[in-house]
Amino acid sequence: MSRTRAHYLLAIAAGAVLPLAFAPFGQFWLAPLSYAALFYVWRDADARRAAWLAFAFGCASFGIGTYWTYIAVGEIGEAPIPLALFLTVGLTAVLAGFVALGGWLAGRWFRTTGAVAWLVTLPALFVVTEWLRGWMFSGFGWLAAGYSQTDSWLMGYAPVAGIHAMSAAVLVSAGALLTLWLGTKLERAVAAVVLVAVWAGGFAVRDRAFTQPKEELVSVALVTGAVPQEIKWQTEQLRPTLTVYAELTNQSAGADLIIWPEAAIPLPIEYVSNYLESVRRRAAEQGSTLLLGILRTVERENEPDTYQNILLAMTEEPQIYVKRHLVPFGEYFPVPSFIRSWMRLMNLPYQDLIGGEAEPAPVQAAGE
Repeated sequence: MSRTRAHYLLAIAAGAVLPLAFAPFGQFWLAPLSYAALFYVWRDADARRAAWLAFAFGCASFGIGTYWTYIAVGEIGEAPIPLALFLTVGLTAVLAGFVALGGWLAGRWFRTTGAVAWLVTLPALFVVTEWLRGWMFSGFGWLAAGYSQTDSWLMGYAPVAGIHAMSAAVLVSAGALLTLWLGTKLERAVAAVVLVAVWAGGFAVRDRAFTQPKEELVSVALVTGAVPQEIKWQTEQLRPTLTVYAELTNQSAGADLIIWPEAAIPLPIEYVSNYLESVRRRAAEQGSTLLLGILRTVERENEPDTYQNILLAMTEEPQIYVKRHLVPFGEYFPVPSFIRSWMRLMNLPYQDLIGGEAEPAPVQAAGE
């Protein structure tokens, strides 16, 4: 087997196992090893080869880690199989393109071999492209490296510096592992110190309290009807859904806050206003405030009705928070206009939800 083919196989294998580091599998130790394998195949690669190796890695990781987009489009959205596959593969390629950008930048402008590359340059480039992925084209931060560490000591960095600090810790750990294997004696000593410092730092702040307890506690009841997605939007399921949420809310009455899930009721708010008022009134009689997720219709001049995904706080004066960061293929369709026109002709979901404003006022409920 040629060296090039072996590197591509290693990149694909490393990307394929990466999703196992995330929930629900939780094998967080796989993430540094997976990224270390990517850095390994980038050694002395030119820009073009580094980009293609990174693209192979990204296609494997996102292809497995975002498989659910096919379910959202093909099974829940009832799109034809070819269209569902096209959109799923397209999204995977776009996400992998960000990893490829990091590889191209590494091969074009920087050294990809040695302790400085593995401990500083390559981790920094990877985190920068991950940050770009989080906001470009509305942003899709799925499988950010830091999310793999929710059960490890590196979680300690989350309240200190956020998800990208956690990602940097994972990528620096990957570089340290590669340096321990391939570096000089001095580089290995430095890598060992860095690796210990990164993980010890996370451990040191892991259990530190960043909040102060209040004298009065707020009791919260989380209510979910657990209605399967494949039947949630069917007409005959509406009445059972309304019934189960009313019953579960009655059972939870007395908690300061009762919270329903996102889009709990499969109808816009204006169609179930009487039902919601009756549920709110019964909850309020027991001192509870209801927060629920639902859609609302937005009328636009010369356009068909569109919708927003909202959180409704059923306080004395109802308050609304509009979801701002929408999910591709679930809440908006990042497709060309000709595909959208075809989806409309085929009676498939094609409308985008409308996002909320960037900095809304906070919802106030139960004294918070």
